[in-house]
Amino acid sequence: MIIQAKKGMVLVICLWLITILAVFGIGLARISWTAYHFARWKVNNFLALQSVNTVILMSKFERMADETPEYDTLYELTPESEYESENLKVVYSLIDEERKININKAPSLILKDLPSMDMDKAVEIVNSEYRPFSSKEELLLIEEIEKEDYDDIKDLITVYGEGQVNINTCSEEVLEALGVEEGVIASIMNFRKGEDDEEYTIDDGVFESPGGIIDTLTEDFFLTMKEQQTLLSLITKNMVGVKSANYKLKADVYVNDKLVDRYSVIIGRDNGAGKYHIREWRK
Repeated sequence: MIIQAKKGMVLVICLWLITILAVFGIGLARISWTAYHFARWKVNNFLALQSVNTVILMSKFERMADETPEYDTLYELTPESEYESENLKVVYSLIDEERKININKAPSLILKDLPSMDMDKAVEIVNSEYRPFSSKEELLLIEEIEKEDYDDIKDLITVYGEGQVNINTCSEEVLEALGVEEGVIASIMNFRKGEDDEEYTIDDGVFESPGGIIDTLTEDFFLTMKEQQTLLSLITKNMVGVKSANYKLKADVYVNDKLVDRYSVIIGRDNGAGKYHIREWRK
């Protein structure tokens, strides 16, 4: 009986040891698995960062080599491209930031016509102690501007540039806010699309200078005297232009076809040297 009791005790101890070793092994495996995933995450983030820096550098050189620096069009920018290296892929687009309304330069008469805006809110923006804003999110510091207001206008506004909206790339909503009549907006869009009726193609119509906007439109479309005066007023007040010095790069980075990071970077050109620098970096 004593021998059997001892054997039973040994068996229990062995079972406990096996249990303890199993628990320890599972814990060690979890730690190893976590460490592996963390290391892979670090590597993927490093690769993503390097790939985005490569795309930024490519975009800088592309802008510096621009054969038509006096104007920018949708066709010469990048609607969507891919950069690939082994198991890594970056899907990116480049568009000029000055297709939007600059909230540091625009008067209240223009800001009031943005979605969800009115004259009271526009006046608060123009008179805000935070103006000039360093980022458009600073609008949320103004008591009268609600989150819903900001969400409605965030894609139509910027804090970069000298205040001239690029008529070659801006949206219909931006032209409406500038006070351009509906018929003139339609004429601008039709001219920009060219003969194939599509933008981002080689036959896109181009406004090559602010001074030539009215003459270019009147060659193919009828403009009333009032419509011409509206455009002339915007041009004279430097509210409308044909080029940009600031561009937004949006990049999605994939490793083994799995999205690992998203970046939004704004690059801007110096007035003197003509070189581009990063003005904003978001991840």
